[in-house]
Amino acid sequence: YYHDEAANIYYLVLSRLPGQTLAEAWPDLGETRKRHYVDRVATICQQLAARKGDTISGIDGRHLSDRYLTKPGDSNDCDPQILLRNCKELGMDCSSLYFFHCDLGPGNIMVDSTSENWIGLLDWETAGFVPREWIRTKFRMSSGMDLPVGDVDARRDWRRRVQIKLGEM
Repeated sequence: YYHDEAANIYYLVLSRLPGQTLAEAWPDLGETRKRHYVDRVATICQQLAARKGDTISGIDGRHLSDRYLTKPGDSNDCDPQILLRNCKELGMDCSSLYFFHCDLGPGNIMVDSTSENWIGLLDWETAGFVPREWIRTKFRMSSGMDLPVGDVDARRDWRRRVQIKLGEM
């Protein structure tokens, strides 16, 4: 509906996406639909990664707000140089950096049961450029990508499936 920039902050006002979050839909989905959404999100990750960047940063070239790439004692600002140092210390190849949403938990994915191919991604504020390994690793270790209900295995089901699919790809 509207977009503007003020005080170095970009604002985008949209309508609400139709459907329900994947977190809401997941418990009632059959196995075929679950695999479909896992495949779609992994493919989206692959398509987004076609865009490359020069530094670990947000889309604006500045700070990437992904606290999982920081460690105790780091300054609290997610400075690109600190994130680069941390990724290198973890053994990640930082020679090429790839665009990633960075928060593809099931609460940030909208699906519509009336259209199998329709999918919407919410909350792009942590999107940016990261080492390729981070895309899969984020799914492997971030509890923020868990489903909201069930035992531990059930909550981790979504992110486990996506990281396996990313590994296959």
